[in-house]
Amino acid sequence: MNRRITAIALLPIAALVLSACGGSSQGASATSEPAATLSATPSGTGTDDGTTGDDNPTGTDDSTAAVEMGDEMFGTAADVGGPYGELRDGPWGVGVAGEVDFRVTGPNSLELVDVAVNEGWQVREQEVESDKIDIEYERGPVEYRFEVEIDDGLLELEIDQDIDRTSSGTFAAGEAATVDITAEVGALTLGDVTLADGWDETSREVDNDDIELDFRRQGDGFFELWELNADRGRDSLDVEVDYEIEGRFAG
Repeated sequence: MNRRITAIALLPIAALVLSACGGSSQGASATSEPAATLSATPSGTGTDDGTTGDDNPTGTDDSTAAVEMGDEMFGTAADVGGPYGELRDGPWGVGVAGEVDFRVTGPNSLELVDVAVNEGWQVREQEVESDKIDIEYERGPVEYRFEVEIDDGLLELEIDQDIDRTSSGTFAAGEAATVDITAEVGALTLGDVTLADGWDETSREVDNDDIELDFRRQGDGFFELWELNADRGRDSLDVEVDYEIEGRFAG
């Protein structure tokens, strides 16, 4: 089930804020002391093995929300959002949060057609300009940002996912790869990186506190990029999974 926000009420203004209630390699090793794995996942979200928890310290009935928060705590799966692989206008799924529908109306102009919000999510911010559309979704520790911009016929579209306080596990970087990350007290460890057919790993930076991986695929007149960044805080693991597609719009 989703709610829809029509573009009729959105286009006359430049900004509107809506609020609702609510192959493989090993990285740096852990220290010689017995490893204590960070498990800072919010209650009811994904655990180390990707399953969902049942505890509910608030005493409220949010078991449905807990199930819904499970998968997106570990990135964006290949079959979630998009569809990817084509430089186009029209509807784009924004992770599990909703959908944005837009049209290219000229070499320097876009039109927002519709914004859909899936149950349990909210649009935190919305900005619409003649050549740029920016929509931000939020639910608990996960945020998605959809941004599309056109400049002299060059179309650039991004879908960024920010995950706060997740835990060790296998993270999905869209259609490009899956990545095993272990967060321990004192270090992040990069495990297996499994590439999908057609994708190349173009960048890798690994240290005790940060892991950055880039994956690229070349299309016909455009390129796609998935990025995965993991950051170990004092007592938590934060992960970003970002998608980008860019090229000259053919119509």
